[in-house]
Amino acid sequence: MPRTIMLWFALLAGAILNAALRELTYGRILNETLSHRLSVIPAMAILGFIIWAACRRWPFGTKGRALAAGLAWMAMTEIFEVFMIVVLREMPVGVFLDAHRIWEGELWPLLLLWIVVAPVLFTRKGGLKA
Repeated sequence: MPRTIMLWFALLAGAILNAALRELTYGRILNETLSHRLSVIPAMAILGFIIWAACRRWPFGTKGRALAAGLAWMAMTEIFEVFMIVVLREMPVGVFLDAHRIWEGELWPLLLLWIVVAPVLFTRKGGLKA
């Protein structure tokens, strides 16, 4: 579990990189809502690469362990988002919940799903060979 927690910080660094890329590129020409929604696509690529590399370096061994790691990463991500939005930015919980409205065009839930599924997809029976 300590490795899973440490790897989440690598995912956080990837998310920060994604936000920087958004703000320095298409975020300057698109409105904030659209740029945030679109940023899910490069985020999936960046985080997918980090997860793939982690699975190569430290194989989970079983798909069950990979799923547990993905669920833990999703939970840590959501806790972090609540902390950032509700506690630090002092915004209502509804702002956090709004990002989950996939039926209104929000793509955040797809990224959360990717965080859970990617380690399972990148894990082979018996672990990956480096």
